[in-house]
Amino acid sequence: MDRIHAFLDSQPERAFFLRDDDAVKPGPQLDRLLGLCSDQGVGPALAVIPAEATESLANRLQPEKTVMVWQHGYAHRNHAHINHQGPGQKKSEFSDARSAEAVATDLQAGWEWLTYLFEFQFEPIFVPPWNRFDSKFLPLLGKQGFRGFSDFGARTAEAEAAGLRACPTHLDPIDWRGSRSAVPEEILLNQLKAAFEEPGRQSGQQSRPIGFLTHHAVHDDATWAMVDGFVELIKKRTHHRWEPAVQPELSEAWWRERGI
Repeated sequence: MDRIHAFLDSQPERAFFLRDDDAVKPGPQLDRLLGLCSDQGVGPALAVIPAEATESLANRLQPEKTVMVWQHGYAHRNHAHINHQGPGQKKSEFSDARSAEAVATDLQAGWEWLTYLFEFQFEPIFVPPWNRFDSKFLPLLGKQGFRGFSDFGARTAEAEAAGLRACPTHLDPIDWRGSRSAVPEEILLNQLKAAFEEPGRQSGQQSRPIGFLTHHAVHDDATWAMVDGFVELIKKRTHHRWEPAVQPELSEAWWRERGI
């Protein structure tokens, strides 16, 4: 990671956070991720799929005090084919083909199950499966109680216009359209450059953290090597820092509203 290291050294200090998607149950891959985060002092957000989330996952995470849970859709099921939108339609659980009533039902069901399972480890931040969520449904998130929205890329303005804090991810170490293993280092470097060039990051105002996205369940050896290397690079070999995924002002306000 010499080129990535050199680039990071040339940039002003930034915070990074780690979001890991598709958590549903404990296992060796999840243990490896949690061990890495613990060793490097990273407080990750686990995007948990409510319809598949198990009580065994809640039990596994309970002692992990720096791990937070964000809601990852409801069932991670593709609904983009509804109304015969065609085979080329990109996958989405919350496509514009669905009704607002159906979407609201899914949001509430997922919310209720995750708050029951994870209690204070749950943060009111929504992560759409496949990082796709039709804009017309954004107001439903606030109505349900969500305070934040985390996808991949730059939908910051839309999320904030709906009253949500934008917590986007920017870096993905997996080559989803090709090998489904680690991306070439050049790709990760280009993603990193784009993240630093994102509008607003070079202003005098405090920049939002850069999000590093992982999917522990599908990591092979090459992906783990890239994830391990990048996490350690930020922690030990640059002036940048890992920031906990916890958003206390969002979570505490939400719990206070419920008298807890």
